[in-house]
Amino acid sequence: MDRRTLLALAASLPAIAATPAEACSVALKSPRSTGLANQQVRKLFEAWWERDAAKFRAVFTNTLMADGTAMEARLASELLAADPIPAETFAIFDRFFTDQRTLKRTPLIVNTDAGVIVACSEADPSLSIQPDCTGMPKLHLFLVTMLGLNARSIVHLASTETVEVDTFSIWTEGSS
Repeated sequence: MDRRTLLALAASLPAIAATPAEACSVALKSPRSTGLANQQVRKLFEAWWERDAAKFRAVFTNTLMADGTAMEARLASELLAADPIPAETFAIFDRFFTDQRTLKRTPLIVNTDAGVIVACSEADPSLSIQPDCTGMPKLHLFLVTMLGLNARSIVHLASTETVEVDTFSIWTEGSS
């Protein structure tokens, strides 16, 4: 490609980038940023399961840069003051995972542009399913919204008692 063609292409690049096809395409997250986000989500749930409120809160308040390093304290406090973490984010801590005897794990973490969907299974170690179906393991579904690598909020989506804690269905257009 000669220099003249390259310059013409560079000049037309903004017009090409503004076409509707480009505006509707979804940018994929890099594997590195997805991995670091998953690591933050795992930290959040491990602190929750350990019943460590300070570590749980720290996942929301210790602001990270895009490369996973800690943000300068002054800048982090300014950002937190401008966009505070909702109070209901921390209220969820006392509603779930209060029994430290149960076995807990995260069989599913899905990163989406809307947030990170996390499925957690929680089972009593004795696992005594009764004829009336009580005593089954619980499957909880949460949505953790992220801003970069920083958790911004967590919302409980659903819970169910099921013996199939590793089975998930994906619905598309009303079918599974």
